[in-house]
Amino acid sequence: MLRLGLLTHNFPSHPEKTADAGGFVASLATMLQGSQYDVTVFCQSIGISNKAPIGIKLYQFPWSGEGYKLGHLRWTRWGDLRILTDFIRNGRKGVLRFIRDHGIEYCLALWAVPGGYFAHYAKRELGIPYTVWALGSDINQYYRFGLRRVIRQVLLEADHICADGPELARKVNKVVGDHRCIFLPSSRPLLYGQGQARTGRAGTHFLFVGRLEKVKGIDLLLRAFSELVKNETRATLEIIGTGSLKSEVADFVRRQHLEHRIMLRDSIPTDQLRQAYQGSDCLVIPSRSESLPLVFSEAMQYRLPVIATDVGDLRHFVEQYQAGVIVSPESMDDLQRGMESFLNSQIHWSEQKMQDAAKDLSLERSIAQLRTMIGVTK
Repeated sequence: MLRLGLLTHNFPSHPEKTADAGGFVASLATMLQGSQYDVTVFCQSIGISNKAPIGIKLYQFPWSGEGYKLGHLRWTRWGDLRILTDFIRNGRKGVLRFIRDHGIEYCLALWAVPGGYFAHYAKRELGIPYTVWALGSDINQYYRFGLRRVIRQVLLEADHICADGPELARKVNKVVGDHRCIFLPSSRPLLYGQGQARTGRAGTHFLFVGRLEKVKGIDLLLRAFSELVKNETRATLEIIGTGSLKSEVADFVRRQHLEHRIMLRDSIPTDQLRQAYQGSDCLVIPSRSESLPLVFSEAMQYRLPVIATDVGDLRHFVEQYQAGVIVSPESMDDLQRGMESFLNSQIHWSEQKMQDAAKDLSLERSIAQLRTMIGVTK
């Protein structure tokens, strides 16, 4: 059995709080644990005393930002800079202690930074091999904004590299100058059983699941929907997630008097997330930047059509699996027209092909590839 360290900065503070990528990390850790791997998760202190998912050990290193979401901190703010510096310093110390205390033989870093950075440091200090799983923001944002040299070194010295989108894999291969990085979709199993009939809501119910950040296009969606409902009485919108724009989103809904049309929900338990997918008619992905977002594979499990912007790999997968429609990125008007087309039954999709997508993009399939890549021995 290989003692595997799963290095991440995003782990849910509660096993049932899964409305972002932390849910994928928790599912991955749970499904990797077994006869081949003894899994321990390494992350910063997230302010919980409750246990990780059953069978998963959780190692939390101390830092001064407990209670903060790492992705919400900015290097340009002095107070945040102090917290981030403390995070890096304590993470470097913590990863060495983590590896020694738990006898870790191999590291799987989720995101090239910060997880990959800590894995790279551990390899240099202790000789521990590692794999990096690039998941979008590390390459699409942080590589472009100041961490180019660090990320390149992390990737170059990794034993294996994978990325959760074909376009993202191509970007990684361009960074390292070869073709080592393979496409490995990130996903998590949500659907129980075979039933997926829509639950009873009148009218058309649109759904957004994700971080309330500019990169996710939540501002575009709100403006497009507010225009849509001026002449449309059948549409409602459910927004699930939290982020730095949470108060701005709530203020917009209040100012536009859309409380009866837009439902705002923070991170919610998994059973409620399932109900949200099952009770919706269409998922909207208005992102400004993506690889292949987790919510796409989740929607496919429920054969839920999508309206998505033409970023990352979304066009490729939406068209391949006949899963909905693609609209121009950063265009409120196109987003509005996409929702109007859905309301007018002008968008067509294939439930059979979306079911195929759910299988092709499943976490089970990714884990099988990961096991082959890493192996069981050093």
